[in-house]
Amino acid sequence: MRLFPKTCLQITPSGNIDVDVNVTPMNLDNRPAFRLSLPKHASHSKVDKFICDPVLTKSYTDECGSPDLNDCDANAVCTDHDQGWDCACAAGYSGDGNSCQECTYGMYVPVGVCSADCEDGLQSYVRTADINNADVSQCTDTSKTEICNPEDCPGCIYGDFEPVGECSLECGGGVVNYTRTLQNNLGTYNCSKTWITQACNEEACPVDCKTSEWRAVTECSLPCGGGIMTKERDIVGSQLNGGIPCHLIALQKTVSCNTHQCECQYDNWENDGGCSESCEGGTIELYRENTLI
Repeated sequence: MRLFPKTCLQITPSGNIDVDVNVTPMNLDNRPAFRLSLPKHASHSKVDKFICDPVLTKSYTDECGSPDLNDCDANAVCTDHDQGWDCACAAGYSGDGNSCQECTYGMYVPVGVCSADCEDGLQSYVRTADINNADVSQCTDTSKTEICNPEDCPGCIYGDFEPVGECSLECGGGVVNYTRTLQNNLGTYNCSKTWITQACNEEACPVDCKTSEWRAVTECSLPCGGGIMTKERDIVGSQLNGGIPCHLIALQKTVSCNTHQCECQYDNWENDGGCSESCEGGTIELYRENTLI
């Protein structure tokens, strides 16, 4: 967000007018929005009031709201503040924010040995970021741990694995648990691999054609008693992975409106001319306007 200084008129008690009184922007919170800085030739005791253009006094723009308003790289995070914006490379990228390159690394090398001879031990690995990265300190993905020696231990006799429940997700990569029973232990190992978790339904999820919100394009045909109006919406995103295609999406519809019961609102009676007779009884016509509400 950017706030811009502007010029105000300084009016002294004597009626003299000075210009170029700088208005410095401040944060838009519970404090005053601006701080007034007097020119060197003015003093607080002589200043009566300041007159600023009420429309142009403060203005701000969210530069991070559009890539056209900032110079951040496509792989950077833009942070807006009072003085403009800052760019910082996203995780996995190196640079000054205006230019970001994906971090590059050397090969993984093991640290020590697998923590178990069988039945899912753990092995740690490390790697170093290449020195040709723009900023090595930003490249922190330098370690990982993987399962090693997954085979059953010698002498451990198990039944077959059976799933426990369903896959956690219908698409996009879920997990499912499997269990089995230990039938016999003929060796010296602690046979404990009776439970495993595996990936399931890893195919991408379908994405339906995406539309904007409905907006009214006509006014209601009646003020009350049930009218109709037309609404439309736009396509803002295509379908993916077998989702509902855009040509099957309705972009216009007719809906009911002003369905409340009509009521008449009357104005006061008014005289429409004089009495038909001057004496012994005549008639006079009165009228009033009515409006449906």
